[in-house]
Amino acid sequence: MLFNDIVGQDSLKASIRQQIREGRIPHAHLFVGNEGSGAMALALAYARYTCCSNRTETDACGQCDVCKKFDALQYADLHFSFPMASLGAKTEDNYCEQNLTEWRNYLLENPYPTFDGWFNKLSPSTRDLAIFVAEAGKIARKLSLRSYEGRQKFQIIWLPERMRTDTANKLLKTLEEPPEGTVFILVAEAAETILTTITSRTQLTRVPEIDEVAMANALIDRYELDAGRAGNVARFAQGNLNRAIELIQNTGGHLEFLENFKSWMRGCFKRDIKMIDGVINNLYKQGTRKQVEFLKYALHFTRQCIVSNYGLHELASFTTEEASFAKNFARFIHHGNVTTIAEILEESITDLNRNVNVKIVLMDLSLRMNAELHRSQ
Repeated sequence: MLFNDIVGQDSLKASIRQQIREGRIPHAHLFVGNEGSGAMALALAYARYTCCSNRTETDACGQCDVCKKFDALQYADLHFSFPMASLGAKTEDNYCEQNLTEWRNYLLENPYPTFDGWFNKLSPSTRDLAIFVAEAGKIARKLSLRSYEGRQKFQIIWLPERMRTDTANKLLKTLEEPPEGTVFILVAEAAETILTTITSRTQLTRVPEIDEVAMANALIDRYELDAGRAGNVARFAQGNLNRAIELIQNTGGHLEFLENFKSWMRGCFKRDIKMIDGVINNLYKQGTRKQVEFLKYALHFTRQCIVSNYGLHELASFTTEEASFAKNFARFIHHGNVTTIAEILEESITDLNRNVNVKIVLMDLSLRMNAELHRSQ
């Protein structure tokens, strides 16, 4: 992954490159970004740029032996840890190297990895993927060895929020005092769920959602979309490249969210439990990622209703289909309830990301939405 391959994030990429060129490389980074923002892609580009033999002011060369090894994720001093399913009753059996081939293949397919995508790649019998305590021991042993390539050693930990407590505690000493020439990069989506003893030992870099204009331009260049469609896709994707690609590959994807949202809002307004339950059951079948995406869509739609209500119609990010529904629905979103609606949607998103029971979360949210939709201004 080259910096040039990463969509948007221009100011962040420039800052990272300058930091590396000036030799200001901390021993432990924490990259935090929402799914599809490019946090993992930035981590890979960071490692490559640091190690490249002939880097320029703006990127790694892409041609040297180091770059060729990074192309295949086969650079000897590039190590990965990631959530995995338990492979047996013995604690010492659960370390990431046993799934390393699958991980490399998955990351080569998509340097913007998602938990659901990785889960589907592994196809385990449980969604309770974790980074087990055996991995902390493996990390310490690998990093204690001399650099094979003669440059920095990189340990990238994806979704450290899924480290078990015993794993995090065992990793602390290595993270705080890593062997010379070692750089940790932790790539997280929910930093608030990571132990503070871990986060306090890292330098935090927040990865923003991809800018809408940068997203649209990338879609035009890479998928040959016309400007109108690229703009609509970028607007709906809300900074998530994975979502944008899904929309391109499945043109009915955003309409499915809209139809579910319309049914859900009608059910919530009428307190029609049967209608609400139908939407919840539909979402339940689609997995955590789609459920979270749906609630983020609901949050986006709600916010655009407020923009529209204040007369800023040209700034409201609605597609034609959405604008038709919002024409009548927007009046139920106002200054008296919009803050609370946003809060309960964000709270529910957090609960789903923490694997709280889906049906309970969504039913509770629906009943609370009923109260808010009937709240007076």
